Amino acid sequence: MKRFMMLVQKMPFSGKFIVKELAFDVVASSTPKERQKNLLLCNLFLFAYAYLHGMQCIMGVKLVYYGENFIQVAVGMLYAIANFCVTLSQGYLIARVSAIAWTHKGKYHIPSNSHKVIFSDKERLIACAVTLGGQIIFLISYMSCC
Repeated sequence: MKRFMMLVQKMPFSGKFIVKELAFDVVASSTPKERQKNLLLCNLFLFAYAYLHGMQCIMGVKLVYYGENFIQVAVGMLYAIANFCVTLSQGYLIARVSAIAWTHKGKYHIPSNSHKVIFSDKERLIACAVTLGGQIIFLISYMSCC
């Protein structure tokens, strides 16, 4: 699972920026109340993201099933696979972040900012372009078919 997570993290999707910030906030919490609040916020966000990506995966499978030509089927397959991978990784992250918060209960070591993942503007721009481009291509294919 660790290699799979590393593979998904390398994919240029824009949602990873928010998720990494929320997960870091859980680990960097300095009081029990702050950690509980950050864990709740992180888990709510991840559950919502997992649900929405799961729905998008179903839409991709629907496009594969009802696709009228090879391009629509290929777009649907790529979209379904990408969203399935993201949904699976978000489920793993929910379990992992909760386990970290539970096992570090009472230990409030604030990590230094050197542990915080900092993304360059180029990385953010590429990820947003890939995510937005993929959404647009999928929606055009989906609207013309289903």
